[in-house]
Formats: sequence, structure tokens, C-alpha cells
Amino acid sequence: SQKTYNISVVRKQPSGETTNVVDNVSLETNYQLGDTYMTGLQPGETEQDILSKITFKNCEGILLNADRSHHEGPVATGNVLAIFQNGVPVKTYEVILYGDLNGDGKINNSDLILMKKHILETNKLEGDFLVAADLNKAGDGITNRDMVLLKKHILSIETIGQ
Repeated sequence: SQKTYNISVVRKQPSGETTNVVDNVSLETNYQLGDTYMTGLQPGETEQDILSKITFKNCEGILLNADRSHHEGPVATGNVLAIFQNGVPVKTYEVILYGDLNGDGKINNSDLILMKKHILETNKLEGDFLVAADLNKAGDGITNRDMVLLKKHILSIETIGQ
């Protein structure tokens, strides 16, 4: 006689770190949340992807564009995760997608050109885009090492760590 077995495999998502935003408001996520920046997002992720990976405690979150309009499409450097409690904004996190230097949510030759211009001092990057260009996360500004990392990513040799 033949028997058939069904096996269900359930992978439990590892629990993230809890970040206290303000009194009685916290987030639990595997994304990295600093004082002002949110990192660890992957190219191509959408608002729905991101918000589904965050547990909001006594608050809500929404992804906004830099001009604070509602964001649609893939996440990009310059987007903002806004945290609300009872409809009142209590905290914002600037989104950093390492390698996305023009805020289009992609990492490509356009970003490489911006990095070259910054190194040559013909067009300096600022704010979130300057942070997103420090690919080795050494805090040493944008160096040739960062350019090598960006080129390797574009050529699919090595992925930029987010």
C-alpha cells in the first residue's frame, strides 16, 4: 500500500530590534534605524514591502517623498518613513539606499556619473545622497574605494551591502 504525506515547512521571520521612537511608541524591524536614517532596504522594495516588515506599536507609518507627498513605486534615497501617533507626526527617518545617488531607487551608471562628479568636485553630493555614496560605510567621505564598490555592483560582480 502507498501512503502520501504532506509536510508543511514554516519559516519564522527572525524578530527584529525594537526601536523606541518616543514615549510609548516603538517599532520592531530588521531594518537599521539610527537617529535620523533608515538603512537596510533593498533596491526594488516598495512601501508595502517595507511597512509589512515593520511592527508598529502605538503608531502608524507611511513612506513619503522628500517633498512629503505620498510615495508610490520602489523605495529610493531621499524618501522618508514618517511615524504618526493618533494622526500626529512624531518622528521621521530619511531613507538611505546605498548606491542610489540620484533618488530614483535604482543603482546604475547614472549614480556612477554623480559619484565621479563629486570626486572631481564638479558637482558635490549633499544630504542623504552624500550618505548614500559612502558605500563602504567608513565615514571617510566618498573615496575611490566607494567608486570601485559601485562599479562592481553595476557589473554584477559584488552587491552593495545595504
